[in-house]
Amino acid sequence: MLPKVAYFIDEPAQSSPSERRRAQRRHVKFELDTTGDARGSRLLLLDLSESGLLFETSERIEIGEDLDLLLPEVGDVSARVVRRDGNQYGAEFSDPITRAVVSATILASPVTLPETVTEIVAANAEAERETAEELRPVPAWIVEASLVVTLLAIAGFIFAFGFLPVSG
Repeated sequence: MLPKVAYFIDEPAQSSPSERRRAQRRHVKFELDTTGDARGSRLLLLDLSESGLLFETSERIEIGEDLDLLLPEVGDVSARVVRRDGNQYGAEFSDPITRAVVSATILASPVTLPETVTEIVAANAEAERETAEELRPVPAWIVEASLVVTLLAIAGFIFAFGFLPVSG
């Protein structure tokens, strides 16, 4: 089985109070530039929906801070940071983007293997190694012993044929 080289993971919007997403997320790895600020930060987009995004950056960004992002097909969009977890930030677009913009961003992203496929490939490689270990050649002493037993059986049959009565 060949591994997939591109992927989409649709996740329905969650209904729990702690989950504020209103649209399906698309997992993607895409580098974005912020515009309109002095920093000119570089962000790694991790997932994207029509209503917001999850990104990673080494820059320190405050919750509530507004960012101007440069997305394919639409250009500058504004988003407000609503949560932070280490170097990962969640942001909500001021004006929702269209599905076409989400698709364009996904299509513009480099092709990467999802972690799950990478794990599957690694597991398959491990299984192949285990199979190879199970199929190691038979030790020489077993082969030699089998050969000796076979030769003795053949010699026994030949000897027995020599003592068979022949009528004639």
